[in-house]
Amino acid sequence: MPFIENSSYVAPWWLTNGHAQTLYAYQFRRLSRLNFTNERIETEDDDFLDLSWSKVNGKKLILALHGLEGSADSIYIHAVIKHFNSQGWDGVGMNFRGCGAEMNRQLRTYHSGETTDLHAVIQHLVSNYHYDEIGIIGYSLGGNVTLKYAGEQASKINDKIKKVAAVSAPVDLVGCSTNLEALSNSLYKRNFLQSLRQKTYAKWKQFPELIDIDGLNYLKTLAEYDDKYTSKINGFENAMDYYTQSSSLQYIPKIAIPTLLISAKDDSFLSESCYPKALSKNANQFYLEIPKNGGHVAFIEFNKDHRYWIEKRLFSFFSNQF
Repeated sequence: MPFIENSSYVAPWWLTNGHAQTLYAYQFRRLSRLNFTNERIETEDDDFLDLSWSKVNGKKLILALHGLEGSADSIYIHAVIKHFNSQGWDGVGMNFRGCGAEMNRQLRTYHSGETTDLHAVIQHLVSNYHYDEIGIIGYSLGGNVTLKYAGEQASKINDKIKKVAAVSAPVDLVGCSTNLEALSNSLYKRNFLQSLRQKTYAKWKQFPELIDIDGLNYLKTLAEYDDKYTSKINGFENAMDYYTQSSSLQYIPKIAIPTLLISAKDDSFLSESCYPKALSKNANQFYLEIPKNGGHVAFIEFNKDHRYWIEKRLFSFFSNQF
């Protein structure tokens, strides 16, 4: 029943190609940005997490998580918080470790399955703010983190969290790793690797005795990078061990609160295994919506408010319009 067969999204006639949607939303979206207020919280391992706030004195809060090599300053984070602000919700964006304005203190980094930092943020929000409800929205990598966290917590999830949602989430990291090696994804892969190399050099300067940068510039794939760096730095055996343990697909059946996953059929990042139709049809709380078009974290719509379909769809879900 929770498989949503007829999505309401209709792409503009000239943006029915997934790559065109992805690139347009990233490069050309027009949106006035919010004036975020920053908050830094300390973690138990003597590190920190930076939060970006936009408050309208709301009684409800939306927490937004960015994707690979994004940040709380990513345009889609501004867009969704801005829309929720307009509906009376406060909003906060979480910067994963190494994704804020300052490199983190410790060796370990963020990754697709890292949920302890998200838990620390939620505990901070619950302990220090008095919202009636907290919703979580994760994009791409942040979507995988969100779904994995909800499944890990299952019925123990904090009762302030009523619903969660994920957009363009790579719920099967093995499949996505293969997909990203397609020739058509070369531009995205090259940009991700360039950003990750820069951060690895910065981390090497902090920990020269623990990070080997020999060959860093010759890595050709994200899987090679994850095998040498992401996995080792974060306690995994290799890339396959990291992907297997971190994929949220295995955690989705354990989720105990209403959860929405929206992924476009023409998303070139996602493998077929990232569209778990059978799982959603047999679930009580997991809703899966697969628009025909939308690309990766795009779902473009043109209107006077400069709001894309995805922001409005997410708000309708959190407003009990499933």
